[in-house]
Amino acid sequence: KVQPVLVNKLCSQACLKRADFNPEGISSTLWALAKIEQGQPDLANTPFTEDFNAQFRDVISPLRASEFIKYLDSSNIVWIKVGYLRSLVETDPLGRFPARHELKDDYYYDTETLQSKFPHPKQFIVSYPWQAKEHPDPEGLHLRSLVEELRYQQAQDDDAVFVCYSCKSSVPKQKEIGLYELWRLYTSFNSKVLILPDVPEHAKSGKPYSERGWCYFELSISAMFGTVRNWHNPAVKALRDILPKDLAEFRIELGSKRFTNGDKRNVMDAFENCFNNRE
Repeated sequence: KVQPVLVNKLCSQACLKRADFNPEGISSTLWALAKIEQGQPDLANTPFTEDFNAQFRDVISPLRASEFIKYLDSSNIVWIKVGYLRSLVETDPLGRFPARHELKDDYYYDTETLQSKFPHPKQFIVSYPWQAKEHPDPEGLHLRSLVEELRYQQAQDDDAVFVCYSCKSSVPKQKEIGLYELWRLYTSFNSKVLILPDVPEHAKSGKPYSERGWCYFELSISAMFGTVRNWHNPAVKALRDILPKDLAEFRIELGSKRFTNGDKRNVMDAFENCFNNRE
């Protein structure tokens, strides 16, 4: 749990800028932490109303660090170093996200190494639409966009990035755990989520980010828990219009989205798992 002193400090700073800030709302507190950590304590641009935030004030499992570490261990995910991603762009204009088996040991962190360095390096989580069934980023559009966004975020070469295609395990049981509890990455207290919504017109999978099930799920839960870090991007800011007003609308809208590879059940299970895991 967030220590009371920290919560009080966050709420006090937030109240200086916004009189109607709700100190009891967990998602509001997370949003305050994210903004204050970035040196932006003005919460006027938060995408949710206090009524919306109030619906999630009892959802505090993202703050349970021990469960998060257990998830990282059991799913066997890895984290790519920012410096490696930058080198891909610098050495090949058409460079794209590597597959897990293409990663050499010095290109990534495993969970044990990453946690030994806590609270550094920073941990960035990426949400993006697949552009083709065989590869999410065949022409390197997402990779170049990600590297540019990391520059804006002042990421260091030794900071860590989670890209699902590159970082998840291919072992069936570990992959299943990784997907079922994927929400832990996007809602974790230490996560910095970057949304990459662009889809080129000529892409084999040309559906917009807003119409895709996994993307809608990742965007919504990240926004609910205040972990999105690139609302400054106009394309990302425009996605606020599709955010749900409450959990009921979330379920309805998620059910209407497009899914590939029969993932609809997986996303619905992940969603239910996210909001059923409470203290």
